[in-house]
Amino acid sequence: MNHTLIPLPEPQRLRAVRQALRHHAIHTHASPNALHRAFCAAQHAFALGRSGATAYHAGTRLLHPHHLQQRHP
Repeated sequence: MNHTLIPLPEPQRLRAVRQALRHHAIHTHASPNALHRAFCAAQHAFALGRSGATAYHAGTRLLHPHHLQQRHP
């Protein structure tokens, strides 16, 4: 079966990525602050014209435990 990807309009794509990040945050026990930073990273990636997968990856990097322990100025 051949599946064709249909690009979603921007608000729907961002909403889908935010929902996926929220689900990922539950499994990594991320704080609300970390989830907010992940949302911002994903939104920034979209603003730069990146794909939904790249936006999701940009957000998930901020939700992993090894990253949560690091402090950024």
